[in-house]
This record gives sequence, C-alpha cells and structure tokens, in this order.
Amino acid sequence: MPTMAGETGGGAAAGGGLVVGLLGPVEVMSAEGGLAGVAQPMLRVLVAMLGMAAGRVVPDDALVDGLWGEQWSRERERNLYTHVAALRRLLTAAEPAHGGSRLVRSGGGYRLVLAEAEADTGLFRSLTGRGREAARAGDVAAAAGLFAQALGLWRGTALADVAGLCPRLAGDAAGLEELRAGVVEERIECDLALGRHGEVAAEGPGLVAEFPLRERLAGQLMVALWRCGRRGEALAVFDSARRVLAEELGIDPGPELAQLHAKVLADDPSLAPPAAAVLAAKPAGPQPERLAAGVVPRQLPAGVGYFAGRHGELKALDQLLDQVGDPTGPEAVLVTAVGGMAGVGKTALAVHWARKVADRFPDGQLYVNLRGYDPSGAPVSAEVATGWFLAALGLPASAIPAEAQERAGLYRSMLADRRVLIMLDNARDAAQVRPLLAGGPGCLAVVTSRSSLTGLAAADGARLVQLDLLREEEAVALLSARLGPDRLAAEPDAVESLIGACGRLPLALAIIAARASESPKLPLATLAAALADASGRLDALDGSDAATSARAVFSWSYRQLSMAAAQMFALLGVHCGPDISLRAAASLAGIPAAAARAALMELVSASLVREHQPSRYVLHDLLRAYAAEQAATVCTEAETHAAIGRSLDHYLHTMAGMPSFWTAAFVTAAPRPGASPEQLTDHAQLLSWLSAEHQVLRQAVEQAAEKGFETEAWQVFYFLGFSAYWQGKWSDWDAAGQTALAAAARVGDHAGLGWTRFNLGNLHSVLGAEGEALAQVRQALAHFQQAGDLSGQAFTHQGISDSMLNTDRRDQTLRSRGHRDDMTVSSPELRHRASEGLGHAEQALILHRQLGHRDHEAETLTCLGHHHACLGNFELAVDACQQALELSREIGNPECQADAWDMLGFVYTLSGESAAAITCYREALRVLPGIGPRSVLPRAKILTDLGEAYEAVGDLQAAQRAWRDALQIFEDVGHPDADYVRARLHPGT
Repeated sequence: MPTMAGETGGGAAAGGGLVVGLLGPVEVMSAEGGLAGVAQPMLRVLVAMLGMAAGRVVPDDALVDGLWGEQWSRERERNLYTHVAALRRLLTAAEPAHGGSRLVRSGGGYRLVLAEAEADTGLFRSLTGRGREAARAGDVAAAAGLFAQALGLWRGTALADVAGLCPRLAGDAAGLEELRAGVVEERIECDLALGRHGEVAAEGPGLVAEFPLRERLAGQLMVALWRCGRRGEALAVFDSARRVLAEELGIDPGPELAQLHAKVLADDPSLAPPAAAVLAAKPAGPQPERLAAGVVPRQLPAGVGYFAGRHGELKALDQLLDQVGDPTGPEAVLVTAVGGMAGVGKTALAVHWARKVADRFPDGQLYVNLRGYDPSGAPVSAEVATGWFLAALGLPASAIPAEAQERAGLYRSMLADRRVLIMLDNARDAAQVRPLLAGGPGCLAVVTSRSSLTGLAAADGARLVQLDLLREEEAVALLSARLGPDRLAAEPDAVESLIGACGRLPLALAIIAARASESPKLPLATLAAALADASGRLDALDGSDAATSARAVFSWSYRQLSMAAAQMFALLGVHCGPDISLRAAASLAGIPAAAARAALMELVSASLVREHQPSRYVLHDLLRAYAAEQAATVCTEAETHAAIGRSLDHYLHTMAGMPSFWTAAFVTAAPRPGASPEQLTDHAQLLSWLSAEHQVLRQAVEQAAEKGFETEAWQVFYFLGFSAYWQGKWSDWDAAGQTALAAAARVGDHAGLGWTRFNLGNLHSVLGAEGEALAQVRQALAHFQQAGDLSGQAFTHQGISDSMLNTDRRDQTLRSRGHRDDMTVSSPELRHRASEGLGHAEQALILHRQLGHRDHEAETLTCLGHHHACLGNFELAVDACQQALELSREIGNPECQADAWDMLGFVYTLSGESAAAITCYREALRVLPGIGPRSVLPRAKILTDLGEAYEAVGDLQAAQRAWRDALQIFEDVGHPDADYVRARLHPGT
C-alpha cells in the first residue's frame, strides 16, 4: 500500500499516524508502514463500514445488519460489543501513541475518528478535488499529476475482501469503482490535452476492457489511436463498443460517441492534438506564448445522482437550442436564467440539462460558481471569472491581461466564432453576470440565481425559467429514486406526510432521503413523526454540512438583505398566515404601504417570498419556520406582541369599518398605532376581500387566542361568521367559534361569551339545527344579562324568536298542504313555540326601539308577523309585515324589504291565499340585492317557498324552475337544505 503521508507532504502523519485502506483489501497500518493485520472477516467488515462512514456515526442496528444480515437483538448487541472491543485493541496496536480512542461511542452507534488523509478513500477524494481545481484553472499538467496520484492509491478492487460478505459494502464498493472510472477518464483527458496520445493508445485497450460500458473512455481511445495514425483501429474500437452496448444494455452508442465516429471517418481536423508549444510543460526562461486553439474545456460539474421531474422546465430549455447558431436569430449570445427559492433545485436542473446537451457545443462548456449567496466570502467578480475562463480556453497565464477591460475584450474575441455553453451558477444579480455573457450566436449562457434577474430579461433578452416546488408525483419519484419503490409502497401514508412536511422542496426531500438511506431498517413513519412538529422541522432538516442544511442554505439569502427587508422577513414569520396582503404587511411592520412594498419586492427578488397574486405574498412553510426563528432572535418579546396586535387590528378594523354591512352592536377599541386597515368602499370590494382573506381570518382567531388577545379573538370570529355564511364555510365557522369561546371563557368576558354564543346560534340556525341554535342563544342571553349589555339582550331575544320561527315555518308549510280547509290547525307544541317566540319578539322590539336599532326593529316586526300567523292571528300577522315593509323602505334597507315580503308570502300561504303568496315571493326576489353575503341563502329560501306556492296552485313547471334555482344555490354553498329541495324535485328518491 503506498505511503500516503509522503504523497501529501506529511498529511497522514499530521492526522495522527493511522491509515485505513479501503481501496483494495481492507488494511489498517501506521504512518510508519507497520501493518496491523485484520485477520477476522467480521472485523474487516466492521472496519470497512466505519471507514466508509467517514467520521459519521453508524447506528448499532446498521452494524448488526451489515455484520450478520439480521435485525438488532440483545444477543447480537453483545456480539457487536465483542467485535468493537477487538477493533479497539487492533487500533491501539497499530497506533499505541495516539492520545485518545479512535473508536467512539456516540448516539446509539459508533464512529471511527479519522482525518481526511488517514483513509485512502479520503485522500483519493482530496487529490481528485485538487486535480479538478487545477484543470478548471487551466493547469492541465498539474491536474494530470494529481489524478495519477489519486489513482495510485488503488491496490485492487475496492473493499475486495469484504464486498461479498455484506450487501451494504457491495454497494459502497460499486460506488468507489464508479468514482475511479470517472477519475481515469479525467486523467486520460488531461493526457490527451498534453499531447500524450501515444501513452493513451498503449494504455487504453486495457482500460476499455476493464470498463466496457464507459463510452467516454472508448471515445478517448479512438482519439488517441487516430492521432497515432491508426484510423482503422480507432473505428474498430467504435464497432466493439457498439456491440457491447447492444448485447449488454440493448442500446446504441450515445450522440457524443456517434459524432466522434463520424469525425474519425471524415478525418476531421478538429481531432488533431493541441499545439505542443502551448500544452507542453513550460520550460525555464521567457517563452513565446499563443492561444491553444485545440483546448476544449469540459467544466460542467457532475450531475445529481437522482433527478426527477421538471419536464416542463426542461422542454423550455430545449426550445432555446433551436436558436443557437440560427443565422436569422439574435446576433448575441442567447441567455436563459433559472430562478427560484433556496433549495428548489436550480443548479441541479441547469447541470442536468447542460450535461444532456453538451454535445451541441463542440467548442466546450464553461462553468463558474459565482458565489452570489455564498456565506464564505464575497461573490466572484466578473473580472476574476473572466480570467478563469480565458485559462480554461487554453490561454497561458502570462497572456491573460491584467486590466479588466482588455481581459473582457479578449474573452469576447475568443468566443465570437465558437459554440460554447456558459453556465453561470449562483449569481447575485444581473450586474455580476452581464460581463460574462460575451459570445457570438453560437453560444448559450445558462444563469442560476435566487435573485429574480428581471433586469437581465429586460436589458439582455434573457428567457426566464422560474423554478417552483416539485409536483406531488415528482416528489414521490425523487424519493423513489433514492429509496426504492418497494420502501415507499410499504408506507404510503408516511411518504405523503414526509412530502407534506418538506413542502415539496427538493433540498428538504434530499436531506430526508439521505437520512432514510443511512438507516434502511428505520420506518419512514418515524422520520415523518420527527417532521410533524413545525417548530422543530428545521432541526430535523439539518444536514451534515452547510450545503445540506435547510437552515444554513436559507441563511445565505437572509444575510444578503437590507435591514428593512430583513425586519419584514422576520415579522412575516409571526404573521398568522397562510398569506398576507400588502396593506396587512404594512400593518404588521407598522410602516407605510410604500415602504412595505419596497421590502416585500426585495424579498421577492431574493426568492424568500413569492407574490402568488397581485399584492398578495406567501412564504414556503420551511421559510416561514426560518423567519419565525429570526423573529425570535432580532425582535424583543414586546416588539413581537405589538406586531401581532397591529396585524389583528388590521383585519378587525377593516371589517368593523363597514357598519352598513355588519350587524355587530359591540364597540371595538381604536386600532393600535401603525395599523392601517383596508379602505373598502362598497360591498363588491368587501366580498372580494373576504374571499381572499377567509383562511387568514380563520388563522387570526387561533393566533389571537393563543397569544393572549382574547378580545380580538372573539371579535374577529364574530365578523368571520359573516364570511363563512356567504362562502358556505360551515366547519370553519364552528371551529373558530370554539376557539373564540374558550378564549372569552378564559378571561371571564361575559360580553364576549354572549356574542360568540349568539354567532354560533346563527350558524346552527342556518344549518337547520334549531335545537342547538336555541340552546346557544339562550346561554348568550344569560351572559348578556350578567354583563348588563342591553344591545346583546335585544339581539338574543330576537335570536330566540328567530329559532322558534325557523322551527315552526317548515312544519306549518307542510301541514298547510294537508289541511286546505283549516289552515290554523297546529299541534299544542307548535302553538307553545309560537307563543314563546312571540314573547321574545315583543321584548326584542322594545329594546331595539329603545336603542334606536331601526334595521333590527324591522326584522323583529317580521318575526311578530310569523308568530301571529302560526297562532292563526292573520290580521295581526299582515299588519306586522306591512309595518316592517314601511320601515325598511323608509330606512332604505332592501334586505329587510325582501324579508318582509317573504314573511307576508308565508302568512298568505298559511291562510290559503297561494296566488297572493306567489306575488309576495316574487316581489321579495325583485327587491333582494343581486350580490352580497346576506342575499345568497335568503334567495334560495325564497325560491323554495315560491316553489311550494306554485305547487299549491297547480303550476308544477314553475315550481320545478324555482326549486332548481334554489337547489343550485344550496349546492354551491354546501347547505343541508339541498337535500330537502332535491326531494321536492324528485319525490320518492
């Protein structure tokens, strides 16, 4: 085994002296070369599993599974401890002077403490990484040497003596062999660039035989043979590769190898070796230097191992290819910008697509990470990146101009007639990118950024591809590719929970998939449970390094914000959600709307917030959790409490500011300083606002109750009831009511308890549950009496009367059909309810008149008319309805007019005057406003009654038309009366 310390200038010794060899048979040795044999097979497996973990903890159950292929048990745990003790003795023998234990117990498992250079796998990766950096910098000779050193560490097949003992290690061995094959190709590419085609031609056949499915390696051998004048042998390599691919995989060679075959057939001069004066090692002393025309940069990074979905975005990128080199197209480089939030997979998409189409750019592919949001330092300047690109294109270092303008001019000249793909990853803004777009019509630039880069689209014609979250099926495909379809199929509910908790964000899904891969026996439901708590979700998504930690990746964008935008972002984390309007954000922050818009636009540009509708903004769930963490850090408790108070005031006073619409008779406190409610001028604006804000209002009730704003909780709920009534959100109405009820009870607020129960009574009444409605309103009356609230008492007396009315009305209507000769026939129970309802209506009328509630005086008069009719007092009933009509006309309330006409129709129905009833119902529909929450269900109920009246006079077609219209409304809002009307339309079903 090679001495690693010597190859890295003492790197192994610096790490402590131990060397673990995995690139061949498993070995353990000291830096001085003393071998400590690993005779026992199980001990070799244990060394290999811990060594491959590279310092990470390997859980006990994974070790037991790897050693014995069994599930963890007490007996196997004891056997594991025995092997661990033996390994500790072995490590001590190999390195007796080490100050601490190499094998550490941690978190239900073990980890092997090794520096990077103390395992040949770590040193291999280090040398390979340095080689790639040298290649990107244009130092091909250094890159070739580093790749050769990395490959010199291999002593045979990786994990040669343990891969057959442990399926887990067999997979690790295959992965290492894949890495080796890739480095072999990179080293051969350097050799060809250095003019060493003779050595490649000699070595290549053996490598192709070892890796028969590697098309790139076959192509490299073809190039070397052609350069050596062995054209026929080069063509034979292609024929052999084609035969192997067909026999082994049933496929033809890919486009790159097929294109190379065509070039060999045509003796294409582009296959010629680079100029030796440029590519050879530079001798001492001054030398004439010139451009190496044969250098073709291949700088694209490796693609992600698991790529799923994004078909629409890939298609959009593909469509740009047709314009590259089109003589009728643009004369400048084509530009496409891939944008989106942190972790959404911008780089993965761009690299995946770029590698797929690389053959369309025969003059090379340039890549640079501009580090626009990198936490480790300043972004890469365009001047520096230009120098890197010039070196990659073959220009010697001494020929690269020092002055930025000269450097940019040379860069433009070199790309003018070439077909090059330029990938500019992780850009900060358009200004950083613009100088790097030099190129002719044969070039294409792909830019990725968290910034929106709209300036690049406006000034440079960039095509914007905005990357959104994965679709559900794409998220499943991503997890399936990483974990296998069988594991997903075994726990479909857990998979759904994982995807939901990760918010379909690729980074989060990749982190959780990596966790699951490390523990194949761990149920996915356990991971889903760890993610279920939103407050700890970011902890569960912390990866092993910054690049695989959701919190760290988000922080890179957050740290770039201005102070105002950072403050707004933090406060959005304490908003109730799920989204927020511009003016609500201004209230939340206590700043003018113009300042709020500027901060939100900066957040949108940084892809931390999305404007999903005009002037409405939303955060991804994980970003919301991160914002809440920032709020806890940068805001005091008092500042957070004040922000929530302003936010609640925004919603409460927007609704309370429409007194002509609401029926509330309680007084709200003045809005807090900084709160800026919406200024809605008519019902249409209000309805649109309620539709947009319904879920926000629902969450606001919960937040108010949770954060100690008990009064705001029940007051917002009261108004929310009207929104729920209009939209048919019955479950939201009830759930929010229970929250508000608990909040008011917690502080003993009898007025709040009264209005909340009154509102819940309205809900049950609307849904036809009059018994529950009556119980709620009776309790509300008791609370109002205890609070001394006369207004509340007036409303609850009216509410009790309404509940009696709704119970009696359908019964009396149905009864009237069977008693045409005596319409006043009523059961003792009905007469009792009508008498009680009449008493409450009279009490409500007294209080409404005392308090000046003229609207509600008219409503109460209609109740009086109903109860008189049920008791057979038709003259009194008609008189009460006529008074209600006159009063509602006087005060200009069309809803009250419609209610009075409807009640008058009901009175005539009970008295057997169906024709007069039809006239009244039609008049009620005529005066009822065409829009508005208070018009929707009343229209359906009037249509239902009209159908009954038409049926009574024998006009069944008209009855059917009225019922169909009523059914449509009831079904639209999910109202239970739909069943009754449906039965009237289809008797017997």
